[in-house]
Amino acid sequence: MKKTKNARAGRQIFSPVFLVSAALIIISAVFLASAVIPGSVRNQEKQDPSAAVHKELSEREKSDSGSQNTEPQEEQNRDAETETAAQAAEETVPPSGENAGSSVKETPSESGNSGSSAGSVSSAGSPDKGGAPNNTEQSTGGASLPPSPSDPAGTGQPDPADGRYAYLTFDDGPSRNTEQILNILAENDIRATFFVIGRTDEASIQRYRMIAEAGHTIGMHSYTHNYGEIYASMDAFCADFERISGLLTQITGSEPTLYRFPGGSSNTLSSRRVTMTEMIQFLNERNIPYFDWNVNSADASGRNPDPQLLIQNVKNGLKYKHNIILMHDAAGHESTVEALPGIIRACRDKGLTFRTITKDTPPAHHHRRD
Repeated sequence: MKKTKNARAGRQIFSPVFLVSAALIIISAVFLASAVIPGSVRNQEKQDPSAAVHKELSEREKSDSGSQNTEPQEEQNRDAETETAAQAAEETVPPSGENAGSSVKETPSESGNSGSSAGSVSSAGSPDKGGAPNNTEQSTGGASLPPSPSDPAGTGQPDPADGRYAYLTFDDGPSRNTEQILNILAENDIRATFFVIGRTDEASIQRYRMIAEAGHTIGMHSYTHNYGEIYASMDAFCADFERISGLLTQITGSEPTLYRFPGGSSNTLSSRRVTMTEMIQFLNERNIPYFDWNVNSADASGRNPDPQLLIQNVKNGLKYKHNIILMHDAAGHESTVEALPGIIRACRDKGLTFRTITKDTPPAHHHRRD
């Protein structure tokens, strides 16, 4: 009897009506779950906005990473080169307090370029013995530059006078170091050449006069020493020249007759807008010779380098009949003042006679390709 009842109950459980009802219940449950769970996630994001932000940033980072990886390498290299060139052109040496308002650029060519590293050196750059080193070849490998007024034939030959000479030259002054330099030169009865820039503060005006009254030669080294301005165009170069020439004439009563290019005639920044040949031609038309150097003290190679190193650099370079020595008269070059007595001794030990640069001095020229 019990077995019969159980059998009937089993048939009722698995009857079609029951199965259909069960299926409907399962489908309803699945539908409710799909509707409720996303809603709860949205509610959670509303309660915690940072979750949505993190999700969006993560997706954006993936997208950016993909775009960076697909950028052509050539384009990246070109951007880097442009940025480097711009930084080089705008690299600035802050002026000292007494010279505030004067924009002075440190010169990459002067700080790292000597007669031995320039493309070639003519005239004064010819060694007086032992043959010409490779770095003093007369050929420029490109268009030749106009001859200097002090060497109109362009022979590159030093004067026939006997003896060997040293020309102490100081760029970028006047500065707070000028008086000390003048005192050392006076103690040694030496006249030097100062390639100065434009400053109009009272202290600088007095220093211009001190240089001239002590019998030293004053040459032009531009007014602003700002590559971006001076070499922006030929008109800009001419305007800067007239400005420094007029300032020095007004202060000293004598018109300056010598010029040294900021960065030297082999600098690589000027050629972007104006050629060196054009600027040299401008100077030649005014009978203004330009002078580079063939002995580099390397006093602009760092902040206050060891004075003994500067002395040794000059000693190593004194191998010409006419040795034009590059130094700097500027704030931050106190080691140059310390090294100057030793540099003078080194020149005298070599039997050199000190002279100032004049229009008749065989020029040291760093030939370059426009």
